Amino acid sequence: MKKSKDVKFIIYQALYIFVVCVIAIKGADINLDPVEIKRLMEPSYAYIDTVRNVVIDKNEYAKLIQFDSSKYLIVSKEDYKKDPDKFPPPIGIYPDDRGLFPPPPPPIDDPPPVNTGNDPTITWPGNLNLVQFRQNSIQNPNNADMIVTTSAGTVNIPSKSTKTITIMGDNTITLSVGGVSKSFSVKENKKPMVEFKRITTMNDETKVTTLQRNIGFRVTVNDDYPDQLEVKINGQVSYKKVTENIYDVTMNAFGSISSYENFIAGKPSPYSVGFTVSVTDKISGHKTIGQNSFTFGEW
Repeated sequence: MKKSKDVKFIIYQALYIFVVCVIAIKGADINLDPVEIKRLMEPSYAYIDTVRNVVIDKNEYAKLIQFDSSKYLIVSKEDYKKDPDKFPPPIGIYPDDRGLFPPPPPPIDDPPPVNTGNDPTITWPGNLNLVQFRQNSIQNPNNADMIVTTSAGTVNIPSKSTKTITIMGDNTITLSVGGVSKSFSVKENKKPMVEFKRITTMNDETKVTTLQRNIGFRVTVNDDYPDQLEVKINGQVSYKKVTENIYDVTMNAFGSISSYENFIAGKPSPYSVGFTVSVTDKISGHKTIGQNSFTFGEW
C-alpha cells in the first residue's frame, strides 16, 4: 500500500513539472501561490525575477544595480571628512549630513537694468559747461530736488532753482533726481601761463631814464578764467593793469644817478634788473611763475 502511494506521488510530481515546463515554454506568467511566495520571502531571499522565473539573493541583487559614474562618486567617509574640497559634488546629487538631498539652486534672476538716466519724466539741465576748479552754475528744472555728487561731497538743489557749485578735479559728476542718476563730463581747467612781450629796445646803449619813463614789457596771463587768479609782480618795477589779464610793466630801480652808479660799480656792461610775475589759481591752488629783466648800459 505504501509503495502504491509513493508511485502516485512520483507520478503527480512528474505531471506538475511537465505542466510548469509547458506553460513556461508558451510564455505564460507563473502565479505563485501564497505558500510559495511566503517561502521565497525568507531572509535568505530578496527579489523574484518573473521573466526568468528565478529568486535572486539580496547580495546578488545589490551587485546588479547599475552605477552611473557621470553622476555619482564613491568615496570613503573618512577621506571625505579629511578633505571635502577634494570631492566637490555636483549640486543636488549628493545627500547632506541628514541623508537628504539639498534643494536645487535658486534660479538666477536677470540682472537689474542699467540706469542710463534716460527717464522721460525727468528733465536734465541742458548745455552744461562744467569746468574743473571752477564755480559752476547748475539749474534744476524738475519738480523734485536734485542731488549733485562730486568728490567734495553732495549738494542739494531744490526744485525749480539754480545753485552755484564748486567742482574740484573731477572728470565727471553725477546728478540724481527721484532715484534716477546721470553722469556729466567735466572739462579740464589747465594751469595759467605767463607771456612776456618786450615793448622797448634794450641793449648796452639803452638808457635808464628811458626805461623808467616808458613801458618796457607787456605781461599777459593766459587763462580761460582770469577772474579767479591772483597775480603778483615783484621787483624794482611799477605796473599798470590794462585788462583782467594784461599788465604793462615799467622799470623803477633808481631814484638818482648816484644810486645807479653804486649799482653798476664793479659790474660789466650791459646791466640788468629783473622782476618776477607769480600767478595763483585761488580754487585749485595751481601756481605759475614767470621771470624777465630790463637791460641797459647808460644813465
